[in-house]
Amino acid sequence: MSLRIAHAGASTRELADRRSLAWTGYGLMGLAAISVLFTLLPHAQAAGIGLVVLLGVASKAAMTALEFKIDTKIAAEKRAIRGAVAEERIGETLDELGEEHLIVHDVRGPFANIDHVIFSRNYGVFLIETKAHGGQVAVVDSRILVNGRSPETDIIAQTLRNTCWLADELERIAGVRTRVNSLVVFTNAFVVTSRSIKGITVTNRKFLLPNIQRLGKPLAPEVWAAREKFAGLLSGSEQLAAASSR
Repeated sequence: MSLRIAHAGASTRELADRRSLAWTGYGLMGLAAISVLFTLLPHAQAAGIGLVVLLGVASKAAMTALEFKIDTKIAAEKRAIRGAVAEERIGETLDELGEEHLIVHDVRGPFANIDHVIFSRNYGVFLIETKAHGGQVAVVDSRILVNGRSPETDIIAQTLRNTCWLADELERIAGVRTRVNSLVVFTNAFVVTSRSIKGITVTNRKFLLPNIQRLGKPLAPEVWAAREKFAGLLSGSEQLAAASSR
């Protein structure tokens, strides 16, 4: 099996947990507000109907705002969970690669998190962005369309920035320019045809490994020799104690 560092989807799981805590906190705020309302209501009744109405209007506005925040955070938590599951599924697929592969999950780049980076002796370096969108994905006029619409995030621009950053880092450490092959992989959507946009291959989980084999070229010996150093830096640790072989 391949050597892997960190766990696929770990930071996305953490994000889901933070969002869960956020909407739980808003819920507790709502309960506290209801408690305050019942405490003030007798005093408001004694002061007259006007104060009761004012208190009711203010309470309704506050509860509506809290409900909106709770619903927004719950939806965001569900998206994060879907994203984590997608990354974990891709991690399982990458575990099928042979021993001469080193895989780093959850790389914290300067622009955005990179889901997976692969160092392969026979196929080179790969950067993989995992997407959990459902439905149908098509490449039209150099754009990714999900169910006929552009996704909220510019996936291609984000992937290009991460790819350039990774190539620069590898050159800085190894002293040789290394091609970084980039793929955007959809785990839940039907990708009409695997296509390339600005050098980035858009595909689905089924064709991930065949695309790695198709695109790859043998890695320069000096880059392969330094793979553990690269992996340690990308994972935020010079030591590879977090690495595990399965």
